[in-house]
Amino acid sequence: MKVETSLTTKLSISDLEGMDPIGVFMEDAGPGRGSIVVRCHTQVWSGSWGAMGKENTAAQFVTSCSPDYLIGCLSPMLRKVRFSSDALIIMAKLSIIDRRRGRNSSDWIGLDDLDKRQARVLFDQVDDLDGINEVGCWQHNNLLVELFGCEWWHKADDATEPNPEWAYLERILETVQAAIKQQSEVPA
Repeated sequence: MKVETSLTTKLSISDLEGMDPIGVFMEDAGPGRGSIVVRCHTQVWSGSWGAMGKENTAAQFVTSCSPDYLIGCLSPMLRKVRFSSDALIIMAKLSIIDRRRGRNSSDWIGLDDLDKRQARVLFDQVDDLDGINEVGCWQHNNLLVELFGCEWWHKADDATEPNPEWAYLERILETVQAAIKQQSEVPA
């Protein structure tokens, strides 16, 4: 049986304006190896690294990384932006206006300019897209084909807004980094 020990640091970060207390556990498992667990309210994120630089501690490594990199490690499925039906509606209305006025024709390959009646009909149908999610787009395939062409999903990929979950985790990690830096500046 092999038994190993490691150095673990626990930080409790409280009295934060507009945020719940944050708990942080950092483990130095050996030279250049470590892990972190971050907890805020009911959510927990964790990550570990087998190569953090020859002499880096977990704290040094975490403070040297960008929040974007850390988010990618702690929550790999989280994206900076998310689909937005509001953005899709704006894009759809702009496409109708552009096609009605005969502008940006290179963007609408395979689609004809619209006359006044066609534009009005499409413009009224655009409200059907309100509140849909990415999967729900397929239920409106015919409308989206009329708006953006046969491969409408390429345009729909651009219908995004900032993801508040990303911003929340980014704020937490920036707070953790500031707390680690503050803690390392305190004389022992």
